Parts: sequence; C-alpha cells; structure tokens
Amino acid sequence: MPEHIFEVLLIVAAIAIALGVFLIAVTNYA
Repeated sequence: MPEHIFEVLLIVAAIAIALGVFLIAVTNYA
C-alpha cells in the first residue's frame, strides 16, 4: 500500500474528530 493512503486516513480521521467535537460543542451550547 502506498504511504500516502495512511496520510489521507489520518487527515480524514482528524476532520471527523474535529467535526465531532464541533457538533458536541454546538449541542451543548444550544
């Protein structure tokens, strides 16, 4: 497997975590 696939997975995971934290913050703020 090419190395950049692992990097893409890390980026996707980071975005998913950021979105999850953002949604939790919004629901707690609302």
